[in-house]
Amino acid sequence: MDLDNVYSGHLYAVKTRPCWFEPFIAVDTEEGLRLLPAAEANVEISSDGPFEISDELIDLAVSRGFQFKEEQICSLWSERFLTNILEEAFSRDSDQMLPDGTLNWEARTTKPSEDLSNWLRKSEDWPGSSSSVFYDSDGKFSGSFVTLFTGNPYQLAMLLTWLGTPAEIIKNITGIESA
Repeated sequence: MDLDNVYSGHLYAVKTRPCWFEPFIAVDTEEGLRLLPAAEANVEISSDGPFEISDELIDLAVSRGFQFKEEQICSLWSERFLTNILEEAFSRDSDQMLPDGTLNWEARTTKPSEDLSNWLRKSEDWPGSSSSVFYDSDGKFSGSFVTLFTGNPYQLAMLLTWLGTPAEIIKNITGIESA
């Protein structure tokens, strides 16, 4: 996301490690834009803001805030559920970020979970895999389970490493030492 479009007092989804996004509040300081973890700022994450920025919050942002690269700041926090994750976020490019904008819920297929399961089953890399995707009463994404089948221990080790699994567990499961 273009840093010029990041506004003080709003929550943003920030990529803090592979496939892991957290809510940060943007705070303008004399030293420039700082992003502070929402939990540390005691900001309610059910809304994107704007939130009132007090002097105390500015001081906290100066002392404990972070600066992120443009590609780490994805979109307003609530929009993490409104982006077309299946097409963009899980492309083969591991640096691919969530796109800006929203998904047209009316234009999507009637059974997106089935579409994903069919794609996984037929894919070259994940044959035999499946998914379950859940939607809230408004029809918006609320959660999912994705079961990935692989007979390749290196692929499994890579996935587990990406998820932050301890090296000892990876070694015990796959027999592969982490680098």
